[in-house]
Amino acid sequence: MSHLHELKGRIVSEASTLHDHMQIVFDSDVSLSIDTGVRIVPPSVLVGDLAGRVVDSVEESRDEIKILFIDGVCIEIDMRPQAWRGPEALVLQRKGRPELVWNEAKAGGHEA
Repeated sequence: MSHLHELKGRIVSEASTLHDHMQIVFDSDVSLSIDTGVRIVPPSVLVGDLAGRVVDSVEESRDEIKILFIDGVCIEIDMRPQAWRGPEALVLQRKGRPELVWNEAKAGGHEA
């Protein structure tokens, strides 16, 4: 189990994109930067619409991470290396703790 399961029960306080890079800020000073292929299901939900939603669970496989919200909305993150837009696919920042990075060297997240 990766550290992304720490997101369960957290509320999105802010979400935005800039140049295909998604940033999600949760309560309790936790943020997730996504720099790989990502989509929101259903597609009618915009990135900014994630604010106020509560994370129900996180599902992980080799090629994909899904962040599921209580209301059924889902963020699907493509973890295949060819989908990455930068050296890191994900960065999880937690106040007072080391940031965790998902990159080619460690796809499951490791301390930076």
